[in-house]
Amino acid sequence: ISTAQNAQDVRLRPGSPVAGAGICGGSLFGGYSRIAPYDDFEADARPGFGVTTGCDIGADQILAIEVTTSDDELNSDGDCSLREAISSANDDGTYDSCNGGYGKDLIVVPAGTFPISRGGVDEDNGYTGDLDLRENVAIIGSGQNQTTISGAGIDRVFHLQPDVRADIIDLSIENGLTGSGSPNDGAGILN
Repeated sequence: ISTAQNAQDVRLRPGSPVAGAGICGGSLFGGYSRIAPYDDFEADARPGFGVTTGCDIGADQILAIEVTTSDDELNSDGDCSLREAISSANDDGTYDSCNGGYGKDLIVVPAGTFPISRGGVDEDNGYTGDLDLRENVAIIGSGQNQTTISGAGIDRVFHLQPDVRADIIDLSIENGLTGSGSPNDGAGILN
């Protein structure tokens, strides 16, 4: 048994034992084959967790950035909004009470509707308007009919910057608005 001191390619909880990690039936996000938002140090299978159904996630796992509020905010009020979670992933840092980002990140969005409310079209740092993805990320909802991310008619929903890969799974995207460019510029996702 060894202890993770410095995660390079896969996010490990500091001090996590690395032995006993199992492999899932497929690969998500270019190399992540083990995904869990919670500790599992006993090599137990975690049934019913989205893409890892029936997998032994083992101890070597991603420390997910978990969204805890549907408010669209960037502040320090003790929660983790979707915008703050994306900022943590983009900057490999910590925003509000979100887990800090590191390399390829996993953002877990619970059931509910998450509307964009911070107006500001054509800004590419994620402070206002659409949710700008500047680093590789996986965003996993609770189900297509349970988690909705809405542009609220303010802006498009997601804007992937050049060379960014985003796996957006088990959620719905709605009510996006195209930017100032062509009307075919992607109201839900601009890539």
